[in-house]
Amino acid sequence: MFDASRLTVSLVDIDDTSRLAHRWLDLQQRSRHSYFTSWGWVRCRLACLPESVRPRALVAEDCGRTVGLALLHHQRHRRRKVIVSNGLFLNETGVDELDSLTVEHNGLLADTTIASEVKRACLTFLLNQVSDWDELVVSGVDADGKLSHCLDAPPPGIRRHVVKECACHTVDLAELRASQVDYLSKLSSNTCQQVRRAMRLYEQSGPLELFEATTPAEAARFFDEMKRLHAVYWQAKGQSGAFANAFCDRFHSELISNRWPHGEIQLLRVQAGSHVLGYLYNFVYQGRVYCYQSGFDYDTDPKRKPGMICHVLAAQHNAARGASVYDFLGGDARYKASLSTTSSTLRWLVWQRLRWRFQLEDALRLIKHRFRILNSSAIAESSIKPIDPNQPTGTLPVTVKD
Repeated sequence: MFDASRLTVSLVDIDDTSRLAHRWLDLQQRSRHSYFTSWGWVRCRLACLPESVRPRALVAEDCGRTVGLALLHHQRHRRRKVIVSNGLFLNETGVDELDSLTVEHNGLLADTTIASEVKRACLTFLLNQVSDWDELVVSGVDADGKLSHCLDAPPPGIRRHVVKECACHTVDLAELRASQVDYLSKLSSNTCQQVRRAMRLYEQSGPLELFEATTPAEAARFFDEMKRLHAVYWQAKGQSGAFANAFCDRFHSELISNRWPHGEIQLLRVQAGSHVLGYLYNFVYQGRVYCYQSGFDYDTDPKRKPGMICHVLAAQHNAARGASVYDFLGGDARYKASLSTTSSTLRWLVWQRLRWRFQLEDALRLIKHRFRILNSSAIAESSIKPIDPNQPTGTLPVTVKD
């Protein structure tokens, strides 16, 4: 039985990135974690953050040995123009532009042998010993993970609530290989029919092929083309797309350049003959393929489904390479559910101190909710046509044409 009293937790300034790198790389070899808490991701994020944004390191130690790590950032922010809060953000900044990277499978890096104890000690420290926050924000954690269930009953004066939940759909590539079953046969008959029909339509232009970038220069070209198609799609919807954000674009250019030699970056192109269907930008880490971004060439024929075809070929490609999971990441998009064989849940959690402004926010939210219900009822009632008293019961009005 591990004695949790041996754990010491502290929040320290990051004065030496190289020292943090040494501790992080050492600990991640002893932990189960996602790409979003790996040193490759964390290092690039620290390198790209503006000088005015400096997170601190949450450090847990057991007799001088590092057993827990995370980044925390204080940020004062405003919601609904009136609710002001001092937030403490786990592996995020609290600044929308800088958090557009969207961290998922978030959490604390913790020694596997004592992960539960480390996460509980870190949360207890933040809730009880760090006082300069109104809200502790933990985004995109696995709902079935230890961090999601740590301290379900927070200490007095603090409440925990789930801000949102969303599905995380995946393809179990290891199970497909073990069962020697074709991927498409694991999907619904309707999805399988749509995919095969779309494949036949594209094959009229030539054979369907998937190409993976094999050099940094080729990866850069694939990335630029993906961004172009991505922007075309979102601009048609009146939005700018992810890479219009200068920080996001700079971060991913740095990530691709820095992590390409480590085999963590995957850029794919799918084409039928000379016609390019689209590009996928994935992360590959510890047997898991994270489908992070994409750009597809959509046309007017709804039977052509470039996104589905690209993902099907990419899943098959990564299964053949020995990957264990193809992860669509969070979101309830229909194609993710249709192409997955398994799913889990991601949670966005907030611990709040009992402040009057949060009670005001709750009241405003309740009023808005009730107004929405009343408004919906009014619309429903207005759509009901009044009954004509002269119309015989049990018959429908008939329009007679000459």
